[in-house]
Amino acid sequence: MEVLALADPLGRQSRLLAGLRSAFAVRDLALRQASHDELALEASVQQAGGTTRVDPDRPLLWLAPGLTSSGQTQEDRFVAFENYSAARAVALLTTAPVLNRPTVVGPCGTMPANRALAARQVVHALGVTDWPERFTSRPAQGPPLQEVLDYGTGRTAWNYPEGAEGPFRTRRAVNTSRTALVHVIGSMTVSPWPVPSIVAELSVRAAEFFALDLASVWWTGSTNEPYLSRIECWHWNAGLGPSLLPLAEAVADWMSKRLAAAPESVA
Repeated sequence: MEVLALADPLGRQSRLLAGLRSAFAVRDLALRQASHDELALEASVQQAGGTTRVDPDRPLLWLAPGLTSSGQTQEDRFVAFENYSAARAVALLTTAPVLNRPTVVGPCGTMPANRALAARQVVHALGVTDWPERFTSRPAQGPPLQEVLDYGTGRTAWNYPEGAEGPFRTRRAVNTSRTALVHVIGSMTVSPWPVPSIVAELSVRAAEFFALDLASVWWTGSTNEPYLSRIECWHWNAGLGPSLLPLAEAVADWMSKRLAAAPESVA
């Protein structure tokens, strides 16, 4: 059976795709990379008598956002956005399994495009300690130790660096432990180093909150008081490191189990 991977055409997921192909092949599944443009051309959505049908109805890995702003002309960008919209409709409406199926409110699951907003929503839903952020146009007095993002240079630092241009995004620094990174695949977790069980459990709940099958969740703080730093649904070579192959194996298991339980009509 063939599974389509909607992946980044610029090569930023090349190693991830190689790992996925190997893991899928072991399970007698063929993985083919496709762009959103190709999916829009290959598949169609048909509506008749109140029934919606996708043809062909194939399992998908929804791994990357569409490149809707890279065209050289306004017409190129319009066509790219139309193709992305068509591909997203296919992924949303197909009855076949879709990893990180898009929804009417989010490009992957129900997670908003604004990652800061996503983190705040998860914090409130899970009841973990809030970690408020402050946005200013110039350096402002705050806690003794702050994490500072200088939008002018794109650099981060502890407190305001000399020559920083601003505007700034700041939050109180938590330096009691190193960052914990958890990759969530369904109900499974993969981490580059051991993490407390409560952090793994919270990560699964964070992914479930946004209906994500594949997510990466960053935490800092302590086991007793973890702080959510970020949640992400897109995964690139550079950010996976030693977790790449275990994550690929877990994704292949996730798809295999769902295909085994899917109706025989899935092509």
